[in-house]
Amino acid sequence: MTEAELKDEVLARIGAEKQLQAAEKALEHLEMALRLTGAQMSELQEHIMPDVHKLREFFERCAEEARMDANRPMIMRNAIYARRSLRRSKTHFARRSFRRKSSNESHHGSKLDSDSFSRKTDNDAKSATTEAMSLMHL
Repeated sequence: MTEAELKDEVLARIGAEKQLQAAEKALEHLEMALRLTGAQMSELQEHIMPDVHKLREFFERCAEEARMDANRPMIMRNAIYARRSLRRSKTHFARRSFRRKSSNESHHGSKLDSDSFSRKTDNDAKSATTEAMSLMHL
């Protein structure tokens, strides 16, 4: 979307919001006038007041939708940035853990004696049984 299109859209939304506000004020004036008429027009009030309330709800929904539409580009932009940020943090975390693994392996070298190998397999077996026990309740 170009900058000119964005400006046109913003101006159109501002105009629509002004029209909605004017309609809401007109409804408020109508509602006040109906309340001030008194008991002489009670039947008329019974029929008109529900319609006024329905119109008010309609305009409130329209105003809320207009606000959501106005905020939608910002919400979408924030969602895109959040997704990119999450992707970056995941790759950064994966790279960091890979670096740790490779640095640990390089520090220990390729010397594996039988004791260290048996300790590793025992620890792996213990963690596997612990994990299996913790998943049993699921």
